[in-house]
Amino acid sequence: MEKDAFVRLSGWSLIVGAIAFLPGAIGMLFYESQTIDWNTPRMQLAAFAVFWAPVLLAVGLLGLRAREAGMG
Repeated sequence: MEKDAFVRLSGWSLIVGAIAFLPGAIGMLFYESQTIDWNTPRMQLAAFAVFWAPVLLAVGLLGLRAREAGMG
């Protein structure tokens, strides 16, 4: 993959990772209060989002690093 394409894709990865983290974090708050059943598909999706959000954020940050290295 070319560097420009990776930087462009990693920007979207950073955005999606940040958006995916929010429902998962809110779901974890509800989990502590024991008010929501984790066997529902919605809560399983939130748990899945919390798992993948750091991966997407890491790819996005690597793209930022690659972009800054190319500018210097």
